Amino acid sequence: MTRITIVVAALLVVLGGIVAAQTIPAPPLYVLLPFNWPYPILRVCRTDCGICAIHFNVQPGTPCYCVANETWVPGVCIR
Repeated sequence: MTRITIVVAALLVVLGGIVAAQTIPAPPLYVLLPFNWPYPILRVCRTDCGICAIHFNVQPGTPCYCVANETWVPGVCIR
């Protein structure tokens, strides 16, 4: 009975991860997004015009850039 419980629990965790991955879109890197972007972003570059997703290895507080209409807009990594 214990093995069945473990298998069912593992299956629920896997299915929950699949459902979450399908409902939360990954933002494109460096593409300027509005400030009210409704989904979570791991690393965020904030500019005067909006925010964008950047690589996770950029440290908060360092300069970064987003692309808007083929122009690089300077900003700062805020998280």
